[in-house]
Amino acid sequence: MKTFKDDESSGYNTSGYNAPASSVPVPASIKLDHAAVQRMNLSELSPHVDSQFLTGDAGREPYRLLAYLSSQLPDGTPIADLGTFQGASALALSFNPQVAVKTYDIVDRRSATLNRSNISFHLRNCLECVPDLLSASLISLDLEPHNGAQEVKLMAELARLEYRGLVVCD
Repeated sequence: MKTFKDDESSGYNTSGYNAPASSVPVPASIKLDHAAVQRMNLSELSPHVDSQFLTGDAGREPYRLLAYLSSQLPDGTPIADLGTFQGASALALSFNPQVAVKTYDIVDRRSATLNRSNISFHLRNCLECVPDLLSASLISLDLEPHNGAQEVKLMAELARLEYRGLVVCD
């Protein structure tokens, strides 16, 4: 897992892909199939994060859904994970090794030990880098505190900047 601080590059550039905000590559449709989501096997990732929730049932925990969504996206697709915490969401989103996951938090509390080449950690407040998020096809949003105030600000700014990707809120 690569780590970047505020002053380092945070551009999504994987396999020659660097989409402007107006061309976020989101599939025209993603069929959500609860049985297929539940079948997502995250057991190989579970020893690498201190979270008993990673392999929890779909509908109770978000990780199988995040892995499923990641697996539906084309190679090179940029994904943003806002609110890294221990790193479980970033790990689930990295299930598809061909996507590029950038995970953001204001405090480094990662317990994830798995070094995956498609995850980069950014010690940065996502509310201060919204324009950087516009090229992400999928944004996973799980900010603290869970009172909704930061989420409302972030969603308003994404709407103002005409973000066209998918946002999944936990």
